Amino acid sequence: MIHATVPTERGKLDWKDLIKVKEDYDNLTKSGMMYVYFPMISWKEVDEYLKSVNGVKENNIV
Repeated sequence: MIHATVPTERGKLDWKDLIKVKEDYDNLTKSGMMYVYFPMISWKEVDEYLKSVNGVKENNIV
């Protein structure tokens, strides 16, 4: 019999590090991993975040 332990101090994934564009969100959703890693995140929240980040980048370039 094999026993394994998972350290509890391991950091949690942050969706903001993984989702940079809508295609990233779509791919995670299609694979089903979005519901495993980030079950409480909706496209609306992701879209608002991406708009705010992209808006900041555009303002800094101009």
